[in-house]
Amino acid sequence: MKNKLFELRNVEVKYKNPLGEDFFALKDINLTVYEGDYLAILGTSGSGKTTLSNIIGTLNSSFTGEYDFYETKVHSLSDRKRVKLREDSFGFIFQDYVLLEHLTALENVALSLHYSNIPLKEIRALAIEKLNSVGLGDKINHKPFQLSGGQKQRVSIARAL
Repeated sequence: MKNKLFELRNVEVKYKNPLGEDFFALKDINLTVYEGDYLAILGTSGSGKTTLSNIIGTLNSSFTGEYDFYETKVHSLSDRKRVKLREDSFGFIFQDYVLLEHLTALENVALSLHYSNIPLKEIRALAIEKLNSVGLGDKINHKPFQLSGGQKQRVSIARAL
């Protein structure tokens, strides 16, 4: 039997529209995903895909309902513990890359590791390894404006790895 990776129970996100009326970005979401499963979140623009992804990735804690990641009750974690869970368990590849223009590819990948307890020398080596793994070992000193869109996406992938 596969282990449960995460489970959402009765998750809802409610906002106010410009008229002050409540509307649901997500309503009564129940979802269970097991280790080894593949998940695709599909829907039209404004249907809540990003909101759901941000909850799963622990970037959004403004929801009602319950969220368990393995046996951890994410919905009841402090901000600090949620950051630690995200640091240890999630990698993000954003649609618009979110690369800092004044940093090199190497520095953009290494930046996410600076918040861990990895020594600086190891951070550089790990960042180079990840850039090599996505075929960008020869671009480590390039800044985002010197990279194609596909190369920027691969820097983003290396950072997530």
